[in-house]
Amino acid sequence: MKNTFHEAILIILVAIFISLIVNGLRPKGIDLFANGEVGMDNQDLITVIDIDTAILKYNTQKVVFVDARSSEEFLLGHIKGAINLPDQYFDEWIEEIIYRIDPLTEIITYCDSVHCPQAENLAEKLCSTGFENVVHFSEGYNQWLEYKMPVEGWTEG
Repeated sequence: MKNTFHEAILIILVAIFISLIVNGLRPKGIDLFANGEVGMDNQDLITVIDIDTAILKYNTQKVVFVDARSSEEFLLGHIKGAINLPDQYFDEWIEEIIYRIDPLTEIITYCDSVHCPQAENLAEKLCSTGFENVVHFSEGYNQWLEYKMPVEGWTEG
């Protein structure tokens, strides 16, 4: 009985050792020493862009702007050409988006302003589903309007 117990402990220790090695070799392994942010490292953080960068990227016409606000807010006004993917309905529409948008396409998420967490949440979720080039336009639609950039919807004009 004593011998079986020692063998079981040895197997558990070997399994833990192998797991730590495999985790350490993985590009996005779990950071075991993170301060409360398990699995997050600097590579996983979403890049935040300002209005000038958002305008430059918009003018290339090679990016997809994604409005994280509600459908009602989107209909009232949004960045011209943007698509509406409300953060709270992520599970309902993500499968269709995976088929519609190439994972290497640059995606810029936004909502109203820096006080709106929906776009950053959405950016993190998109990255977790395999989109590799997602950034967050933190100032959002309100600043887009201030700069008199192209819009569609009720506020158009």
